[in-house]
This record gives sequence, structure tokens and C-alpha cells, in this order.
Amino acid sequence: ELQTDRTPMKKLVKMMEKNDPLLEVLKLDGRKKIKQDDWELFFQSLENNTSLTHLSISRCDLTDEICVNLVLALVDNESLIALKLSSNKGLTDDTGKGFIKVLTQSNKTLKKLDLSKTKVSKKALDKIGGIMEKRDDQKRLSKAQNLRQSKILDLLSVSASD
Repeated sequence: ELQTDRTPMKKLVKMMEKNDPLLEVLKLDGRKKIKQDDWELFFQSLENNTSLTHLSISRCDLTDEICVNLVLALVDNESLIALKLSSNKGLTDDTGKGFIKVLTQSNKTLKKLDLSKTKVSKKALDKIGGIMEKRDDQKRLSKAQNLRQSKILDLLSVSASD
């Protein structure tokens, strides 16, 4: 189990801006004393970051207002695969709908989004779940197609050498 990272936010922002390779997985669960401005700077630094793949920010008293920058960052971010925002009671359908819009229109890399124990409605959660499920199927589908392609190439190379 990964420990909660206690690095000061301003330092984390600098590491994010430099694409620090040590920052692949970041767990900030339960850090409630972080100021809104620091969250905003952190989420803005996520926008062009290419090293962070897993971010967990559960139980941080996040609100829709704070998460606007997170949703916006996901428009351009292409490295984040998993995002955990569970147990942030200040998150509602405003954030849920923001994620749905970004996930359907621009972000294609996020594969897991946990909004459990928030005030995001079941309807929005189901829609997000559906988007995430399709992304896994596409992965499986492309694996199957690649396998088929290599088998065809193997067959062709065998018959060509006969």
C-alpha cells in the first residue's frame, strides 16, 4: 500500500512542471489542509505533464470549484491513466458532467476514474463507467487485431518461402 505523499504542494508543482520521472504515481489522500490556490496550481501543472500516470486524491475535501482546473487539465493531459477522487463530498454533477464532456470530446488516455462516495449522481457515474468500459474493450480489441495480424503475416511468410 502506497503511503500518502506529504511533499509540500509548491514542490510537487515544480516536479510536475519538470516532468520528474519519479512522479509516476502520486497519492495525496486525506490531505485536507491544502489551499485552493495550491490545488489550482497543481491541477494546472498536470495539463502538460507527461510522467504522472496514477493520481489519488481521496478524502481531500475537494469541491466542484477546485476541480474545474482538474477537469480542464485533462483536456490536454495524455499521461494520466487512473484518477481517484472518492470520498470528496463537495463534488457534484457539475464535476461529473465536466468529466463526461472531456472524456467524450478530448481525453482518450484516462482508463479509470473513481468518483465513489461523492455527490455525483448515479446517472453521471453510470455514463462515466460506460466510457471507461469502452476504453478497456478497445484495448482488448486492438490486442486481438494485432495478434491476428501477426498470425496472418506468419502464414504469408511460410507460404512465400515454399
